[in-house]
Amino acid sequence: MENSGSNPLEKRLQERLEKILFTREEICSRIADMGEAITNEYSGQPLTVVTILQGGALFMADLIREIHLPLKADSVSVESYDGTESTGNVTFLQNRMPKLDGRHVILLDDILDTGRTLSAIRRRFLTECSPLSVKIAVLLSKQIERAESVEADYVGFEVGNEFVVGYGLDYNGEYRNLPLIGVLKPEFITVRILFFSLLRDITGQEEMEIQLPEQTLSISQLLDNLFTRYEGLKEWDQKLLVAVNCEYASRNEIVQSGDEVAIMPPVQGG
Repeated sequence: MENSGSNPLEKRLQERLEKILFTREEICSRIADMGEAITNEYSGQPLTVVTILQGGALFMADLIREIHLPLKADSVSVESYDGTESTGNVTFLQNRMPKLDGRHVILLDDILDTGRTLSAIRRRFLTECSPLSVKIAVLLSKQIERAESVEADYVGFEVGNEFVVGYGLDYNGEYRNLPLIGVLKPEFITVRILFFSLLRDITGQEEMEIQLPEQTLSISQLLDNLFTRYEGLKEWDQKLLVAVNCEYASRNEIVQSGDEVAIMPPVQGG
């Protein structure tokens, strides 16, 4: 892959990409087209653009400069937990919602995948904030089956079920500042596993990293992977305690690349 990074850090990050999907020039051109379409649709109407932090911040900064209308800008911050396969859970991290009454709203995010986050925010805006309308704009739309029935009204690019980084999209806190969008090499998509107490004796490991076969998998699937490596571990199966990023997790909780998973024997004592 041609390395077009202009500084050592950018070059190092780009070397971890399997391929570049969209260059800086392609992204800028597409965002300009999106801005023109929004300008034409909302001319003469009250418009507020709301971005979802953190991933949508860079997209918003560039897009609103291509919308040649008076507008207001705001943001929301949420945490999205896709741990329960049926519904998921989205937690809002601020006490107040943006002031949207009597205004048309465009909700911005970097990527549309399961649809849970965007659907939850749009639903809350409609029920609590009295907007005239709520439409969705995303830089990327992942072509997968959605957990929620939601699609974007404005889409920059469509992508497959690949782990994409750059231009606001991160992996483990890195790559957001890349000026392009690319697919991360599989060897850099990992989960860190920590073993505790007698499980260290069973596995001969205190910690390890494993590559994810997909971008996400459940705790149950992860344990099945470990059981094939360490037969003695399977004997503990339903007794094991699992925490993801220091929070206890159920077997159907989803593990994502970059997560830290602690596996512990049952707690004894009294």
